[in-house]
Amino acid sequence: MGAQGCGRDAAVTTAPASNAMEQTSTAAFLLSTRGYVRIPNAVPTLTLETARTQFFEWLHDCFDTAVEEGVHAVSKRYGVHFWHDKGRFRISPKLTGAFADPMLIAHPQVSAVLSALLGSDFYCKYVGSDTCLGTAALQPPHRDVMFYRVNSPSCYVINIALVDCHLDNGPLEVWPNGTQWWGPQPFLNNRVLPFATEGHRPELERLLEACPAEKILLSAGDILLRDPGMLHRGTINRSGEPRPVLTLGVAKRSYDYRYGNIRFNLDETAYAALDERVRAMFTYAFEPSTLFYWRMRWRRLLAGPAPSRFA
Repeated sequence: MGAQGCGRDAAVTTAPASNAMEQTSTAAFLLSTRGYVRIPNAVPTLTLETARTQFFEWLHDCFDTAVEEGVHAVSKRYGVHFWHDKGRFRISPKLTGAFADPMLIAHPQVSAVLSALLGSDFYCKYVGSDTCLGTAALQPPHRDVMFYRVNSPSCYVINIALVDCHLDNGPLEVWPNGTQWWGPQPFLNNRVLPFATEGHRPELERLLEACPAEKILLSAGDILLRDPGMLHRGTINRSGEPRPVLTLGVAKRSYDYRYGNIRFNLDETAYAALDERVRAMFTYAFEPSTLFYWRMRWRRLLAGPAPSRFA
């Protein structure tokens, strides 16, 4: 299934080795100019099924752990970190078992595209999830990060579909084009900022009436790469079933990506057990012998405390 709305599909198929460089170049071009690219059938079936089963066990454990909306909590049985708000559950999966599989967390085609755009030493700041329930409201159009200081993305979001994402279960809606089309000036000129994820923003929606939107449909196992500066929103789930999507935030080393805390997913033992392809994305949090470890700690000290669910 592809992107719906303008009749265009930004999918890049899994490439044979002889064509891998061309596929990477095409995907990087689409991600840079359109703001997203879809890699279909990326996750192996067994890994996908195992991860999905484990995730739903965690999700039901979170359902059973009664906490107020917006409050960071740890589930009673499995000890997974989560919070929920307005019908959306954000769970930080433990990076063990299927969730430590490089074909899920560090897919080679994804890594190649990100290396081309962010540098081969990009890091992963968080591994989370967005599970949309039937009570979730339609979000206003928004971006996930502040405006970049340079006219190109400094970070990307990886979405991995654990189930089919179709028109009835809350697919992601986007206003395509890369960050170069969504700089701060048009919003400042109209005295509106695109950061709110709740409520009704009529002034922003009025500005977007002439801009075609697309609902991105995914099959289970598809991976979506997107620019978090691209305007997007979560839609309504009418299916009666939860719609979980894994979410990873990755960035170039020069960019301070504040959201998230990988310690919600990993401890020293789990980190040491990771495949080296996965472990490389998290050295900043576990390797005090590296300069980047101390640079990240210094950034956090200068930035001050973040809200507990993001810290």
